[in-house]
Amino acid sequence: MRDATNGPTLGDSGTETTDGYLYILVNQYVPSLVKIGYTDRDPHVRATELSGTTGVPGQWVVRHYWLLENAFQWEQRIFLALRKHRETGEFFKISAETAIGRIELLLLQAGAIDASGMSAAGRRELARQDAARKREEQRLIDQQQEQIAEQDRQRQFDTAWEQGWPSHVQPWCKLVHFCGEQMKTYSRPGLLHKMINGTIDVDISVTKCLVHILGWERRSFPSTQKVAREINELIPHLRKWHGYPRLLALLPEMFTASRRAREFILHLNSQYGRRTPSGWGGNGPCCKRSQYWNGGEWYEKPDITFLYGMPETWPALEIRLATQKVFGLSGDEATALLQSEPAMRTTLMNLATNSLPPESQYGKDCVPYV
Repeated sequence: MRDATNGPTLGDSGTETTDGYLYILVNQYVPSLVKIGYTDRDPHVRATELSGTTGVPGQWVVRHYWLLENAFQWEQRIFLALRKHRETGEFFKISAETAIGRIELLLLQAGAIDASGMSAAGRRELARQDAARKREEQRLIDQQQEQIAEQDRQRQFDTAWEQGWPSHVQPWCKLVHFCGEQMKTYSRPGLLHKMINGTIDVDISVTKCLVHILGWERRSFPSTQKVAREINELIPHLRKWHGYPRLLALLPEMFTASRRAREFILHLNSQYGRRTPSGWGGNGPCCKRSQYWNGGEWYEKPDITFLYGMPETWPALEIRLATQKVFGLSGDEATALLQSEPAMRTTLMNLATNSLPPESQYGKDCVPYV
């Protein structure tokens, strides 16, 4: 049975003109027979398929094949030429060597193959394979060159990072560390304080305690109103804390340091692409650039993602992020704190719009992910 995946096409005379492979298959269990047919796929794949469908034991293997134009027509001509040896269908009682000789002679006499046994379709296939090989070789060369270029850009980035980190980012890191240490001495309002001041529902508090003590599955509680009450209670409590004035006074310095660090990293990414320092998160020398030295020990890097916001939200987002880092607050809590400090908010807005050049000069696409 002939095999054509997409089916043969018809020429002007109405004959099928599918190009493909004319093959001869042999099987050790039926040495007196050969199978002759055509396929538009790899003959070896076709042999594997036929091995499970002909009802003959053993495996059919490719003895010889030719890649030809009009393979289906040649199959029919070969069937006609070998009709005396035909047993049934595509099976012929003839030796493989004799069949190969007879077929090659017919193909050569008709000009379908040359003296070397190569057909026009075969030459085209070799040309296609050669072009594909060259494309793959070029792809590998391009890939290797890109890897080399990427490594070079990474080395340049690491060098620039190492040179700029101490002056551009370490001041911000030290401020974050200092503020974090100061906030350790502040205790947020406890449950008793909240109940006395009427800022939390007793029933919700008792339920939360039971859930925690008994290890029950946590269930949702009224969130929006609860969070609003907690924020409204937290801000006055924080402002009464003895360390609050000192940290509030650090807000302009934190903002300036964070913007300097942000602009530095945005500038590196605009030059070398969006990347992180080599060894980020590890223990190598480059990781030290993401930490800072203070008091004889390395401090782990703060969460640098706090340095970034989308350009269209600057400078308001910058101010909120700086406030979050100073006081260790959530975004909503930082917003509420700034609303309670209009003078500081005005100071920060003036600083954001007048004191330093906007980092939007680096473009919206340069927001890094370090």
